Amino acid sequence: MDVSDKNQPARRRFLAQLSGGLAGLTGFAAPAIAQRAGLVNPEHDAWMQRAQGEHRQFFHATGHGDGAAMLMAANYLDVYASAYGARPEHVSAVIGVHGSALPIGLVDAAWEKYELGKRMTITDPDTKEPAKRNIFAVGGPISIDTVMRRGVVLLVCNVALTRLSGSIATALSSPQADVYNDLKTSVLPGAIVVPGLVVAMNRAQEKGFTYVRAS
Repeated sequence: MDVSDKNQPARRRFLAQLSGGLAGLTGFAAPAIAQRAGLVNPEHDAWMQRAQGEHRQFFHATGHGDGAAMLMAANYLDVYASAYGARPEHVSAVIGVHGSALPIGLVDAAWEKYELGKRMTITDPDTKEPAKRNIFAVGGPISIDTVMRRGVVLLVCNVALTRLSGSIATALSSPQADVYNDLKTSVLPGAIVVPGLVVAMNRAQEKGFTYVRAS
């Protein structure tokens, strides 16, 4: 008898054990792999819990557009209510800002301290000078405070905050980390900083939001 024939039963047992072990490992790893593939991060997606209406619209503002994003969001809510009889809980609107629209999401103190009106070429309608306050924040039917009271969610892009802080830090010869931390704490109350607006838009569309470029 060939020596190799004597080894066949042992080899078969070894291969069976190996296959069983691999199957066990695969079964153990599958949930972890699936979780990674799903890219689950409840913290970053929590803002969507504030926009649970059946009809969901994402307004993407890359420029201030004299308040175009807030105007469009207000019109969206108004027309759904007047023409379709939709109640507030049926309709959700989200405004996401980055680029030159980023200051829309910052308090007056940051506008004055970092001359954001001058930097973004935004004129104060009262003084006719570069704005030293957030002219979009309060005081009108399409101001940020008004639309947020109607349930509109305001998102601020962290990538844009980081880039703006770098630009300001260079101009002022200041540490970028200090400027960034200052800007992040200067976000309007109720607004939400998301890691990256482009990802927030992708996540939103995966959850049924439609998209409008608002500036």
